[in-house]
Amino acid sequence: MQVWWCNQSRQWEAERPSEVVCSSDRTSAGGATFRKTVGKSKAGDLVVHYRKPYVVAFSRALEDGIYHDRLPRLEGEDYGAGWRFRTEYFDLENPVLQKTFGAALIAFRVKYYPINKRGSVCQGYFFPFDLRGLVEILSHVTERIPAWLEPYRHGPPLLPEEVSGRQSLYEGAVSLITVNAYERNPEARRRCIEHHGAVCAACELDFGEKYGEVAEGLIHVHHLKLISKIREGYEVDPIKDLRPICPNCHAVIHLRSDPPYSIEDVRRFLRAAGKASSNSDKQRS
Repeated sequence: MQVWWCNQSRQWEAERPSEVVCSSDRTSAGGATFRKTVGKSKAGDLVVHYRKPYVVAFSRALEDGIYHDRLPRLEGEDYGAGWRFRTEYFDLENPVLQKTFGAALIAFRVKYYPINKRGSVCQGYFFPFDLRGLVEILSHVTERIPAWLEPYRHGPPLLPEEVSGRQSLYEGAVSLITVNAYERNPEARRRCIEHHGAVCAACELDFGEKYGEVAEGLIHVHHLKLISKIREGYEVDPIKDLRPICPNCHAVIHLRSDPPYSIEDVRRFLRAAGKASSNSDKQRS
C-alpha cells in the first residue's frame, strides 16, 4: 500500500463530487509537475488531499490509476487525455492547517517528497508520500475517521503489543477493537526515541544507516513493564519505561510471554550466536 499527496486546485471542485483523482497530460510551460504519478496508484492506496493551507480530505483508491486517451468529461472540465482513478473520499469537518505538521515532516524528507526543507508544501500535483507523514497528520485529527484510515491514526501495529494510543501519557487501559488491545501513546514513543535515539537497544541496528534516508527513524518501541499485567492506566515514563528496539529483536523478546525475554537476554543470545558462528568458520577453515 502506497500513500500519496495530492495538491488540489480549483479543478477539485469538479473531481470531488465525481469521486475521482485525475490529471491531464496537457502541460504548458510552468504547469504542475507530478501528473503521470496518478497512473502509478493502485487500488487500496491512500491519498492525502491538500488545498492550501489545509489538508482537507483523505481518500482510498478503489481502482488502479490508468491512462485514458480521452478522460471522461467532468462538470465544466475537459481534461483531454490523462490519468485517472476512482477513489473513496473522507472530507474533514475540521481541516488540518499545514503549519501544525509541516515542521515535523522535514525529518521524513526523501527525493520527490511533497514537503521542502522549510516544512512548506512543494509545487506539483501528485507526490509519493509515506506512512510516517500520514501518521503525523492524522495525529492532528480529532474527529471520527473511517475504518480504513483508523489503523494509521497512531501508526500501524506491527506486533500484537504495538497498538495505538491517545495523547495522554497513561497506558494499559484495555480497549475492545476486535480483540482486547492495550492503548499506546505516540507522544510517549516520540519522547522515548528523542532521548534514546532510533537505534535498537539490543543489536544496535540503525535503519537509517543500514537502508539509507528512506528508513531514517524507523524503529519499534518496547515497554519494559509487562503491559498485559496492567489493568488500570498508569503514568508511563517514556525514558525509564520504554526502549527503542528493532522488529527482529522485538519478535525474539516476545517468543516468551510470561515474562518476555529481556533486552539483556537478547544481547546474550546475539553474543552466543556470534561466538558459535565464529567457531564454525574456524572449523571450516
